[in-house]
Amino acid sequence: MVSMKIGKQGILTIVFCKDGGGNPKGKFALGLVQNEWKVYVKRPLDREEQDIYLLNITATDGLFVTQTAVEVVVTDVNDNSPVCDQVTYMAVFPEDIPPNKVILKFGAKDADIGSSGEIRYSLYGPGNSKFFLDPETGELKTSAPLDREKIPVYNLIARATDGGGRFCQSELRLILEDVNDNPPAFSSDHYTACIYENTATKALLTRVQANDPDVVSVAFLTETKVIYKTLTSAYQSLGVNVKLVNADVVHMLIS
Repeated sequence: MVSMKIGKQGILTIVFCKDGGGNPKGKFALGLVQNEWKVYVKRPLDREEQDIYLLNITATDGLFVTQTAVEVVVTDVNDNSPVCDQVTYMAVFPEDIPPNKVILKFGAKDADIGSSGEIRYSLYGPGNSKFFLDPETGELKTSAPLDREKIPVYNLIARATDGGGRFCQSELRLILEDVNDNPPAFSSDHYTACIYENTATKALLTRVQANDPDVVSVAFLTETKVIYKTLTSAYQSLGVNVKLVNADVVHMLIS
């Protein structure tokens, strides 16, 4: 508040100048309080809209006129929360991605200045220890080996917090692409079949099956096709013929 005393020689009239930016947008007002003219705030101020006002004031006693200028500097308070650049982020990358490889960059902006506008980034959610979110740059990197066969998708929360504790947050959906890092596995380590010696030819001896946890396509989650091969000569010497019934099952028949 700015005050100006009234002299003993007469009554002063003090007003804002109509030209030269006297009282822009009517943010301020003049009032006579206990023989002093005071400048006070009339309407809400917003530093992000305007941070400096130059008030030109005129005083007159009816004969003489004088002018002065009052510079008003609006200081910042933490009245704005950070605004995230995106509501949702999604990244698709191979499960064998190298350590410290940047996956995506999370960002936010804050209209405040000083410590109120300084943003720090943090990461939350199940499995967040597998990743590292740089608190200053917002770059998301891997920090531990990943395995799509154990966890194919990570749903995390990235948060941007300013110096006053205000924050915004975004969802991160991280999808792992499969790589062929698993061998096929039979349903059993050992198969046993018992048959009579007079069993007819072409009769079913036994069935074997193998599965592969890898997938061909992440988009369609198509299982990897298992190709069966046998030591044909060895089986033929035992009177056994191998027949592929479908892509998943092999029947062993009496030849």
